[in-house]
Amino acid sequence: MSQDSKVFFRIFLGIGLVLILISVVVFYNQFTYSKDAIHTEGVIVDTVWHSSHSHRTGKDGSWYPVVAFRPTPDYTLIFNSSIGSDFYEDSEGDKVNVYYSPGHPEKAEINNPWVNFFKWGFIGIMGVIFIAVGLLISMPSSKKSRRKRKSRP
Repeated sequence: MSQDSKVFFRIFLGIGLVLILISVVVFYNQFTYSKDAIHTEGVIVDTVWHSSHSHRTGKDGSWYPVVAFRPTPDYTLIFNSSIGSDFYEDSEGDKVNVYYSPGHPEKAEINNPWVNFFKWGFIGIMGVIFIAVGLLISMPSSKKSRRKRKSRP
């Protein structure tokens, strides 16, 4: 393995391990938050279009659901979701899972497994890719290793 290959391998391995570590920490924090949170059912009562660029018109944006749920039987709380998607465009009346920290229903979020996976999964996948690229860089090519073996007495 050449000196350059060793340096690149170490850089890619280091970045990959850091990304995997971040992924594990995000997963653990999300798992413990979800485990300790209060889970309930909410209803999408409205959707709001937010454009990603205020000066443009057209399709650059997403639909954000407005969700109503009952933290107590006599109190209905309504919140705007921070997660938007075209999926929510015609979703008024749909039921969604909602979760929030005990004592803080005003900080409720939609419990979407795909969004939750994306928070830690994307970072972890990038870490695995960095490690794989580092391993590929560090592997000697078959032609180089054959030449070295033939040239040795």
